[in-house]
Amino acid sequence: MPRIAENKFVIAGIRWMLTIRPPCSWYAPFRSLILTLAVFPITATADIFRFQDGRVVAGKVIRQTQQTVDERAQTVWTVEIEPGVFLQIYESELERNGHEPLSEAEKEYAAKIATLPETAQAHYDLAGWCSQHGLTGLAKAHYQRAVDLDPEHEAARAAAGYKKDENGRWVRKDEIYGERRGKILYKGRWRFPEAVAIEEAEEKAQQELAPLRKDLYRWHSQASTGRSARLQEEALAHIRQINDPRAIGILGEFLLDTKKPAPVPLRMLYVEVLSRFRNPQAAQILASTSLLDPVASVRHAALDALAAYGREWAVPFYIAHLRNPNNELVNRAAECLGQFNPPEAILPLIEALNTEHVQETGGGPNMNVSNQGGLSFGGGPKKVQVTLQNASVHATLAALTEQNYGYDESQWLAWYARTFAPPVADLRRDP
Repeated sequence: MPRIAENKFVIAGIRWMLTIRPPCSWYAPFRSLILTLAVFPITATADIFRFQDGRVVAGKVIRQTQQTVDERAQTVWTVEIEPGVFLQIYESELERNGHEPLSEAEKEYAAKIATLPETAQAHYDLAGWCSQHGLTGLAKAHYQRAVDLDPEHEAARAAAGYKKDENGRWVRKDEIYGERRGKILYKGRWRFPEAVAIEEAEEKAQQELAPLRKDLYRWHSQASTGRSARLQEEALAHIRQINDPRAIGILGEFLLDTKKPAPVPLRMLYVEVLSRFRNPQAAQILASTSLLDPVASVRHAALDALAAYGREWAVPFYIAHLRNPNNELVNRAAECLGQFNPPEAILPLIEALNTEHVQETGGGPNMNVSNQGGLSFGGGPKKVQVTLQNASVHATLAALTEQNYGYDESQWLAWYARTFAPPVADLRRDP
């Protein structure tokens, strides 16, 4: 066996590592690495070998070969564990992935631990260095050692997972958050089990969706490019047969994609497929399409699909867009509302008869007279606020109410008050 370094700190550190007790059970996987780095001379090319029986050896690989042992091909390493001392290590003797080249950080750690003072602050500082260099397991071990050496080292206590309770006693966070508050440690955070269950369900749903997503993206690509007529027809046939509600969101991505819009016939097909589901998610996508698609035929197809079943989701969507900063969308929303004749849209339509919008004016070179009497050129487009009359809003409002007060909002509001305000009771007393 390799010779143990004659160093009082290393010997003392080894005794501590061998006698460490719970609550540091999480430390066990890192004990062998610390021992190895502490007691073996680490060279610039050292590797770690973890045996199935728990032994850990570090050394320089001199030779690596492939041999057949007991009719099984395996890797065999010849390792120099210290000058002039060699071991032959068979892959079958090691744990799964038991051969690990020592990282640069681990080599530097080996040099640091060999001269580390046995003080709480020294272990705390080394733990911080380990955290910065990705050696999180070793960092935890040194934070815990700092706590063992100085139980009142607050920073080390916090880093090692302790917190003061209501009585001022240091208690591990798993006791406070777990036993007392009913939380569990999940992905490094203390969470309520209900929240974890929701997140895990969502992750599971995404994993189950992956094969379908892959198929949908392939069909979308084949149907869009048209490089092969046969593949295009096959893709279109697959898309027509979609009946899985989990596909709705992905179809919505394709339908509403403005960076790489699908061909118009394919967008029409997506509208047709989405119209079969008749649920809120599909209705919201169709409503967005009926308002935002640049092609009128696609917008009208989406609106027709909504008119058949989606009134309760579509009407609030269009009413909200009567306040859109884009004047064209204000008028489109009014046109869509005309398909449903909703009484609840009357007042929002009145308020949208005249809307204010920011527009750019001017542009190009401008000639100005300077203070010194000379001429200067410049000045780009300027943003100005304008009030616009919305013809589609007026047309939908007039058709819905069978009234016509033009664009005079005050007359419309007076009519609305007379028509929809509750009657006022006569408060006079009888004689």
